[in-house]
Amino acid sequence: MDMLWLIVAFALMAILPDLLRRRRRYPRRKGPIPVPPRRKPAPAKAPAPAETGEDAAGNEISAQETTAPAQPPIVPAAVPARPAIAPVSVPHRVRPAAWSQLTPQARELYLYMTIHPGKMLDFMGNEFAQLREFDESREQDWMVLKYPNHDDFHRYRRALNEAYLANEAFWSREYDPEAFRWLDCAHPELDACAIWRDGHDGAVLAAFNFGDTELADYTLTLPRAGKLTKLLDTDWQCFGGRTEKPKRLVGKACGGELKLTLAPFSGQLFKLV
Repeated sequence: MDMLWLIVAFALMAILPDLLRRRRRYPRRKGPIPVPPRRKPAPAKAPAPAETGEDAAGNEISAQETTAPAQPPIVPAAVPARPAIAPVSVPHRVRPAAWSQLTPQARELYLYMTIHPGKMLDFMGNEFAQLREFDESREQDWMVLKYPNHDDFHRYRRALNEAYLANEAFWSREYDPEAFRWLDCAHPELDACAIWRDGHDGAVLAAFNFGDTELADYTLTLPRAGKLTKLLDTDWQCFGGRTEKPKRLVGKACGGELKLTLAPFSGQLFKLV
């Protein structure tokens, strides 16, 4: 029993000084915590009048022209940097005259990302061309689907995703370098390119016109012959474009050469078996 009391005494001797020290350092306050007054910024000084003189040729010259230029201000390191996200949706930064070019370029961009190897980073709301920036704290603006531009873009994204799932050439050999090739990337003056993706049961290819004028007689040489079927055209009227969609998408024999007419800011997707 004496040993127990001895242990208790030693514990109190170890704890009590620390408790007393904390109480002296942080006394209990009554009432609200006083807030120090904010310092007023110093008034800006008026610039001193520039002194003038003469150079060797006798021309009048000011003192500001003879001194070295002022150094740029140093930004404090404590200022937090803005996160690397899109500040505002693209439509808010586009001039009204360019609205007719916005959705065609967006449709072409998504086709390019779909057929290019690698995973695609996308945010909720982009599937129906939401105007504002994605915000996880609120619901998406589903009400914009009542407008034709957004409804057509939503229909296009759905058709593109269905084509991606139905054709294994998009993803079955994604990590095989032999399954990807550029059919054309050597004519920058045409603002066009073409991509080939090979799979186990067939291949898919896409041709793009990134220019603002129609590209006629765009000829591509394919790695092999086969039955060619058009899967979609980003310029179809059902997607908000100007080209009428054929009633039936029938495959045709292709002997290894493909000649296309591409609308401005458009792309075409094909399947070859």
